[in-house]
Amino acid sequence: MWRMQGGDRVFTKAEWACLSGAVDILRDWIESDIEAGRDEPCSGIAVFDGLTSEQKLLILVETCEALVLPEIPAPDHTAANEATIAAVFSMLQTLIDGEIEMDDGTTMRHALLAAMGGSRTCPPLTRATLASGSCW
Repeated sequence: MWRMQGGDRVFTKAEWACLSGAVDILRDWIESDIEAGRDEPCSGIAVFDGLTSEQKLLILVETCEALVLPEIPAPDHTAANEATIAAVFSMLQTLIDGEIEMDDGTTMRHALLAAMGGSRTCPPLTRATLASGSCW
């Protein structure tokens, strides 16, 4: 559970499907840092990047569990867990930016649209569809 303005809730399957790729990449980077014995910034979020690699991994796991498992009590909001969520969203933004820059499909954008409850069916986003001003 996570405390929100409208009450405690967990992510929907669509919301988690959208964010899980970003979580996986963050986890991989953090685990690589642990194996190499370093604490490199990985998200651009100062509070999160200021943690040790082991702390990042622990808070990422704890925060994700609270976001997706209804049996986990909603934790108190802290700078660390709020920064962790910000790091996940920052990574999602990076993935979407990369998808656009590399003209590499629309997987992340479609996952985001589904998580937002969108029902519009859009064609694959390419530079050509961007220029045409189609539904994207």
